[in-house]
Amino acid sequence: MKHALASLAAVMAMWSGASARAQDMFDRSTLSGVLVAGPVLAADTQSWTSGGLGKLEHRGADFAADAIVAWRPDISHRVSSHVALALQSSVRGVVGLDEAYLRLRRDPEAWTGLSARAGLFFPPASLEHDGAEWTTHHTLTPSAIGSWIAEEVKVLGAEATLHTSVSGRPASLTAAAFGGNDTAGTLLTFRGWALHDIRATAGQTLPLPPVTPVFFEQAPRTRPVVEVDGRIGGYAKAEIAMSEALSLSAMVYANGGDPTSLRNGQYAWATRFATVGANLRTPGNTTVLAQVMFGTSRMGLDADRQAITDVSFHAAYLLVSKPVHAGSLTGRIEAFAVDDHSFLDLEDNAEKGAALTGAWSRTVSGSTELVTEVVGLWSDRPARARIGTRPDHLDIQTKIALRIRF
Repeated sequence: MKHALASLAAVMAMWSGASARAQDMFDRSTLSGVLVAGPVLAADTQSWTSGGLGKLEHRGADFAADAIVAWRPDISHRVSSHVALALQSSVRGVVGLDEAYLRLRRDPEAWTGLSARAGLFFPPASLEHDGAEWTTHHTLTPSAIGSWIAEEVKVLGAEATLHTSVSGRPASLTAAAFGGNDTAGTLLTFRGWALHDIRATAGQTLPLPPVTPVFFEQAPRTRPVVEVDGRIGGYAKAEIAMSEALSLSAMVYANGGDPTSLRNGQYAWATRFATVGANLRTPGNTTVLAQVMFGTSRMGLDADRQAITDVSFHAAYLLVSKPVHAGSLTGRIEAFAVDDHSFLDLEDNAEKGAALTGAWSRTVSGSTELVTEVVGLWSDRPARARIGTRPDHLDIQTKIALRIRF
């Protein structure tokens, strides 16, 4: 009887411990997110989100509501999981799987340590996405660089980061191997750069503008997260704090795409880019971000082994954000371009453009902000003439939104 009672007590203790761990996994503290909602007034131009060549997300008067909801339960004291859903009013399907990965946290007591993650995630290529759940907090709309990373550069892979120091300053080196990002470059080529807050999710498709008949096998919508050729890509990033106020970073990326591969209307693109950035915080808590990106993307081979589509691209921005009373005032200036090096008589994908963004945010409560943002974007893209519009165009968009972090 004593043995039976002891066994029962042990089982109850184990059950109680498992129950407590289960409760911890679904505790409110494991849930977080960001909600952004409010009216939008934009130029009456057919946006790229509806198959046009407009550079901004919205057209005319609209209402936008977007949210990221993340669940982050701990598996052990150093291992956690991250599962996030994206709710986006401007995309087909509205709700999608944003990120899902396991994370190994760095040992907090070690001066030199290792962190890692494996699964579906965004590479650390955008300086602006430094808010909760990989969101921006200086503006509502990311730069052209940040927008492209969000829409086309999401990977399924494994990443490891070595945290160390150089001359007594924190430094890190990150390396990753991945798949599932073979179509990166499709939107950037056929549509060009754009400014928006749409982010790729698993299984999601995004619209393309009309393309010439030479690309008759291309589906009318591109799938950003898909494996086409079975090849592995990789990226590496180095970051160092030069002082308490200034940090510098550099990253290189290559998706390893085979430009001859095609599956279910999705071409594989051989896309590479490099980006460098600087983050400065002045004594008055003014933040300055600067980032430059340049790269190439190729797809298809003709009988002479020439790429059917061969573009180079580059973009840069400077952002300054200054605290003002109970909020902040942010300004950003940027320029971008795509150069087309192939068969311009069939499909001229060249473009150039520039944008100015101004945002003012004011804290309503501890976790809620009221944000007003104006984006003005000028671009010149010869391909617009093919669909009966002027090559050069000015897009203007105004957003007023509540941004709630929870």
